[in-house]
Amino acid sequence: MKKMIKHKNKKLEYSEKNKEVSELKKELIFLRIKKATKQNIKSHEIKKIKYKVSEVLRSMNLKK
Repeated sequence: MKKMIKHKNKKLEYSEKNKEVSELKKELIFLRIKKATKQNIKSHEIKKIKYKVSEVLRSMNLKK
């Protein structure tokens, strides 16, 4: 999983933010599948990714 710096979001353009949101959502889906199939995951990672998605979406809405 790549680590994202908070101030990085502010410098991304709208299309880049869309791309980042879709990548984070894909990662979230994979983690949920792993959880459903009882594979080893770190459950706090789901919360972190959800927070990152909301952070990017929030920054997109502020720019409008």
